[in-house]
Amino acid sequence: MRMVVEVAGHVEGGSVVAAGDAVNVCITVTAPAATKDHNGGAIEDSAGELVSWCSAQIHCICTTNESYVVPPEPQKPETAKTGLQGNLGTPGTSFAPWRGETGQLVLTTKPTIIFCELVLQPGQSRTFRYREIVPSSGPPSYRGQHVKYSWKVTVGAQRHGSKIALIRLPLRVMLLPQPMPV
Repeated sequence: MRMVVEVAGHVEGGSVVAAGDAVNVCITVTAPAATKDHNGGAIEDSAGELVSWCSAQIHCICTTNESYVVPPEPQKPETAKTGLQGNLGTPGTSFAPWRGETGQLVLTTKPTIIFCELVLQPGQSRTFRYREIVPSSGPPSYRGQHVKYSWKVTVGAQRHGSKIALIRLPLRVMLLPQPMPV
């Protein structure tokens, strides 16, 4: 019998953040408590439950109402760190947090590996922290009538032989003016 592992996350300190500031995410991975058999005895898997990997990254998606706005030509999205294009459509990359989203990817940070090969016993939880600087090179969050810029932290995890599970945590990103030099 295979357990179901739960992955939960939340943005610490709230989801409103200024571009250039750090966002901190708390990620908790939990294996449910042992279940009971029909005689009331506990059914345990002594080997525990293996979560193959967990990764996180920030990305921004632009969604337009095509009845009013002509969408721009698709381009390779800009990455926030050193212009690396490694995980943006490279064959063999399995973690694509924007997959399934409508709109166009505007910006993404480099994925961060949270853990690999985590074994949890029934009822056990582990908590991890993810910290990333919100890129200041992207647009602020905007929810207009015809154009929307949505920022998200996406946490992905996968058990061996299972599909990737994604958790999308919305962010509200503000661009604040830089202070004038004295």
